[in-house]
Amino acid sequence: LLNSGTAWGAVNAGLLLIATQPDAQTIGLSLMAGQGAGLLAGGGLFALHPTAGQVGLANSGGQWAGVLTGLVLAASRSGADDREVAIALLAAADAGIAGGAYLASRWSQVSRAQTLVIDAGGIVGAVGGGSLGVVISGNFSDRTTPALAAVGAVIGLGASAYLTRN
Repeated sequence: LLNSGTAWGAVNAGLLLIATQPDAQTIGLSLMAGQGAGLLAGGGLFALHPTAGQVGLANSGGQWAGVLTGLVLAASRSGADDREVAIALLAAADAGIAGGAYLASRWSQVSRAQTLVIDAGGIVGAVGGGSLGVVISGNFSDRTTPALAAVGAVIGLGASAYLTRN
């Protein structure tokens, strides 16, 4: 919890910094404040006694929500600037953490190994889908590549979650 809270605090602070583009002194202070807030939040969650698997599932929710949001934004070519992308990624990652934590509260028997296998399924799916996108379009920067990478990641996550359910 402490490590995860510190890492997510830094991610949140970093994305907020990208969105606000402050001066150099504010950057360091913001990162320290974000990590401190994350550390305190992680420490505050000790009372819930989550298992390593539950913490891993919450982390995975945040990571995959951020990745999928980034891939969808790349595929849509929305024309969003850095600020808008950072805000979208921040909102998605935080919502993913909350969603993963909710799933973890309902699925208390999830293990850390199981979350790692599910993450591996998502990675394999994203690489496979992105590779297929390059083969189909003949270009890495085409919209097809991130779109198929997102679809592959969702399929990989779903398949590996289903196959490791027991």
